[in-house]
Amino acid sequence: MRGTDTVARIGGDEFAVILLGCRESDAERFAQRLIEAAQRGEMSSISIGIGTAHRIEDDESARLRASADRALYRAKQAGRCAWRSETLT
Repeated sequence: MRGTDTVARIGGDEFAVILLGCRESDAERFAQRLIEAAQRGEMSSISIGIGTAHRIEDDESARLRASADRALYRAKQAGRCAWRSETLT
């Protein structure tokens, strides 16, 4: 993680990672690294939803969270150790 990244617990076993200034492809590589780390450790499964936007205003943060949540739901449907991505338009 970079010094500009933020990790926050949303609730239960759900966390958010905010990667400012990160391209979608970089976020996807980060997600894959998280999955690989989870598989090497004690976690049996991890699902990751990625929401990206080129530019976002403060009042649009709820839309970005909803985008990531939809992607997470699709990742959970795909099975163990999966990630899905959705770009906010």
